[in-house]
Amino acid sequence: MTTAKFHDVLVQSQGKLYAAAYALTINRDDANDLLQETYLKALTYEDKFTQDVNLVGWLYTILKNTWLNNKKRKSIKSEVKNEKTYNEATRTLHTSHDSPMTYILGQEIGSKIDALENNYRRPFKLFIEGFKYKEIAEELQIPIGTVKSLIHLARKKLLKKIEN
Repeated sequence: MTTAKFHDVLVQSQGKLYAAAYALTINRDDANDLLQETYLKALTYEDKFTQDVNLVGWLYTILKNTWLNNKKRKSIKSEVKNEKTYNEATRTLHTSHDSPMTYILGQEIGSKIDALENNYRRPFKLFIEGFKYKEIAEELQIPIGTVKSLIHLARKKLLKKIEN
């Protein structure tokens, strides 16, 4: 297929592709963005198109995959945002001393953390202070896998201490 013929089919299929994009997004602006992204990918990968494949079908596939990838990206961003909100809420909960009981429980858990062996206590304290595994590994000059194991084991030890 010549480049001119390829471009002609792109132009002719715009109405059908827009309808499909609108059906997926249910929003005029999002449908236009999806259509534009589809055309950009089609033009970018024009050399990958083979003669024996239906061009309109190929475009629909690009459109659907683009929509799915965008949807997945938005979902991941939403999960990260929700996780950050959760972490902020739990951090506030742990640092809040609204009631005497909260304060006492915090003191009790703090003393149990302090009672951990040093090789568990240091990485665990850094972790609950908000440091990332990589940062803890660099600070303590140990492999990141060891940091993860130590924090996991510290949690298990704390749970046992709290249950007793």
